[in-house]
Amino acid sequence: MYSIRLDLCHHSKRRDLFIMTEIILYHFSKRKNSTKRPTGQGTVVACLLKSNTTFQNPTFKLKLTLDSALQFNYLQWADHYYFINSTVSLNNDMVEISASEDVLATYRTEISNYTCFIERSSKQTTLANDSMYIPTNDWVSQSTIVGQPINTFVNGYARNYLLRTISVEGINTYYVTGTQLDDLMKFMYTYGSIPDVIETALTRLLFNPFQYIVDLKWLPFRLSSFLNIADNIKLGYWDSNVTAALINDAICTFSYDLTLGNPLYADTDFRFYNASFSKYSVKLPFVGVIPINPAKTHKGQLKATYNFDAVSGMADVWVTSGSDEYAHFQCQLAVPVQIGYATANIGQLTTSLIDVGTSLASGNPIGGITNTLGAFQSVTSPEPNMVGTVGNIGSILNNMEANSICYACTSLDPDGASEGYVDGTTRSISTLSGFVKCRNASIQVAGFEGDQEQVNSYLNSGFYFE
Repeated sequence: MYSIRLDLCHHSKRRDLFIMTEIILYHFSKRKNSTKRPTGQGTVVACLLKSNTTFQNPTFKLKLTLDSALQFNYLQWADHYYFINSTVSLNNDMVEISASEDVLATYRTEISNYTCFIERSSKQTTLANDSMYIPTNDWVSQSTIVGQPINTFVNGYARNYLLRTISVEGINTYYVTGTQLDDLMKFMYTYGSIPDVIETALTRLLFNPFQYIVDLKWLPFRLSSFLNIADNIKLGYWDSNVTAALINDAICTFSYDLTLGNPLYADTDFRFYNASFSKYSVKLPFVGVIPINPAKTHKGQLKATYNFDAVSGMADVWVTSGSDEYAHFQCQLAVPVQIGYATANIGQLTTSLIDVGTSLASGNPIGGITNTLGAFQSVTSPEPNMVGTVGNIGSILNNMEANSICYACTSLDPDGASEGYVDGTTRSISTLSGFVKCRNASIQVAGFEGDQEQVNSYLNSGFYFE
């Protein structure tokens, strides 16, 4: 394909070297970062290689009109391929064409046979973790999903109590309904006629049933599923004859499931678990609102387990996802409440009765009767007292529902044709097509050093294997 002609120029006493050669001209479309080569025969043209030119960026002089030359945008010289950068008219039938080497087309065979780590490729179609290539828009509130309710929890005020008492059997813990608590209060407040009042008051001089109540707590949930023994409530030495559920095991465990649903992204989409695209928070009863890292959830499924201590009213709350422990909290479930009772002044009554006898013996019945009436008034109008402490029921009632709040960042799917998808395999480039991006490619080609550097730069920044 090459021929050499020596022309001696007498002016300036300079001897110039001209190389006659042939090029093939083409007109076709291709990306700059593509290995695509032209097909067909093209137009073979004899030309003169301009002096002081390089093999990577040659300049050719050829006998061709400008209109004809402008039809071509690509050429092949020997076994190398070039983009035509400019075409300049020298005279009516002579043009000068400047070109730059297309290293991807030139070394297509070497590239095809090269094996390396493929970072991205159009061969893959799965939308893997691809946050770098997906443009994001605005955060929007997607949904608020109420979790599956715990049958144990009730919404609103309900009369469920934990009562701890002292008796000859020790300290007992009872689960008491509102009706059972009413019956117990009737037992503890029973007064009849005046003789009955005196008898009861004298008895309670030795026995005050309220002093055997350790504490009373209101529960925002039912414990029916944890109860298996029914017994009468004991207060000191007395049996109230009010039957309630006796709690043997102080620790009661219950749980519920919560789904972190988000209609914008399915749980098969990496964006469902990526904090750049999805944010979640969960409101747990008695715990409050906690942020959830979507990357630590098992397909968006959470389980909250409450280990409730019936003695203290506290609960350990474990949040898990699958077999993984996610978080741990402590919270107060039972609310202390007070019981009002009244104490009769039995001592005054007893003293007044003694005074009656003394007054009668001394001949002063009026004074004794007056003192006795005052004592009876103190019995029938006893001094008020309270057992227990007061808790904030209102704050509990505001935390009975469990739900998850989801926010999503709207985004566009990556263009697999122009950007590929995450690949992550080591393979021969010949097995691929379309967009390819390598990692740490270091191919060797039978060309100049600059050619090799360009090829590796294309491979690592992304190119089209065609």
